[in-house]
Amino acid sequence: MKIETVQADMKGFKLKRKCDFAFNLSGSLYVRSNQGFLKHLRCVANALNEGGIYLLENVTIPMQPHVGQEWTMKRDDIEVRTTFEATMADFIQQIVRERLVLEVNDHGTRKEFVWTAEMKDFAPQELKLLTELGGYFKFLGFFKHLSLESLQEDAKGNVAIMQKK
Repeated sequence: MKIETVQADMKGFKLKRKCDFAFNLSGSLYVRSNQGFLKHLRCVANALNEGGIYLLENVTIPMQPHVGQEWTMKRDDIEVRTTFEATMADFIQQIVRERLVLEVNDHGTRKEFVWTAEMKDFAPQELKLLTELGGYFKFLGFFKHLSLESLQEDAKGNVAIMQKK
């Protein structure tokens, strides 16, 4: 089986041919407004066959003033310390600023890589309502990660699943 990938703006892409499944992993839905999300849904809908499935992983994050994680990985003489932070940049517009820092020690040579981005935070009911408003998808629900068990409370590992009408 051959897998074809596409790199494009998630609010303005077209595929050469339609597919049956689309997914957005690790909470990487980088839109800054409800209008941007609706444009994204239109693009995904145009890329899917009727009845196709769209899966969003970790897209809903409860609005918190600050979320942070830190971890270190080592292999041989290479060590990478990763720091991730998400802070509320604009509460009214629900804009979250993410910052990812990789501190690399490669056999004594040290380098630092920093990435930042801003994205809109979606409450679960807001995501559902926007999906319905777009008119392209039937919202199937929120589920626990790697399970078809319906999500009943906040969980870091979650998926939202919708089906093209």
